[in-house]
Amino acid sequence: MSNSTSHMYAQEKLANTQPHVITLTWDITGAKATSPLVAGQPTLDFFDATTAATVDAFLGASGAYADADFDATSMGVDAWAAVVHPRGEIERLVKAVYKRAAGGATATIARHFEMNGALGLSDSTLENGCEIGADGSAAIRVVDTGLDAATDGTITVELHVLFK
Repeated sequence: MSNSTSHMYAQEKLANTQPHVITLTWDITGAKATSPLVAGQPTLDFFDATTAATVDAFLGASGAYADADFDATSMGVDAWAAVVHPRGEIERLVKAVYKRAAGGATATIARHFEMNGALGLSDSTLENGCEIGADGSAAIRVVDTGLDAATDGTITVELHVLFK
């Protein structure tokens, strides 16, 4: 019996154009507070403004993102952002998906956004965005009404990417 998946990937063009999905999840532990569901995931997440120097220190590289990507205007009320550090292996961000579930073990989806990977992060603008950094990392920023006040639930981000 043949495996249809292996036949599909026998065509090199298909293998090189099928996005991989990186799924990351955080528990909401209090107002404007999260904790990674899986310890050790290579991410930096934040609710308030941060500097490019902070992001650069996390990534171990400089110039991946501009200060204005995560300044006080960009990270206003109900804004949340995450930077993912895959050691420079992302070539293209096809799309990003953000989901917030409210409640405990039987949570329901409170918000769901999907963004085209070419959207980018608009400088000093309070709006959803995602982009690949100059170093091959990925970042997502969302504005989710009520997020700052949420005290439980989860945030899940899916990054659909092509690796180098």
